[in-house]
Amino acid sequence: TGIFVILGAAVPKAGPAVLLSFILAAVTALFSALSYAELAGTIPVSGSSYSYAYATMGEFWAWVCGWCLMLEYGVSVAAVAVGWGGYINTLLHQLFGIELPAAITGAPGEGGVINLPAIAIVVLASILLLRGASESAVVNTAM
Repeated sequence: TGIFVILGAAVPKAGPAVLLSFILAAVTALFSALSYAELAGTIPVSGSSYSYAYATMGEFWAWVCGWCLMLEYGVSVAAVAVGWGGYINTLLHQLFGIELPAAITGAPGEGGVINLPAIAIVVLASILLLRGASESAVVNTAM
């Protein structure tokens, strides 16, 4: 959801420079992928950043890297869930004329108490992932 939300704010300010920033991000991601591929070819175990940190820097830094990954996943999931929660609120308003109150859709700093649509999205995604890869693939195909 983030790319769609940020484009609405960035394009009026930056104009065509947004396209250049996406090209730069793509090149950066390509170089990152190539470096991970080279590193993966030298370490004979499957894994992620934790395995690479463990093989190159040791157990402590791998542990730190693992917890940084957990923090990264938590922050990114929260941002995407809030975006999807906003989409749900907009969809309800456009289809049925129902708008959920700000107390259950807004951030605590913006007058909200809890963001129930975001929580619902995270819970539904978690249940889907717990069901298994084939069920997730079916839902992805349907989407």
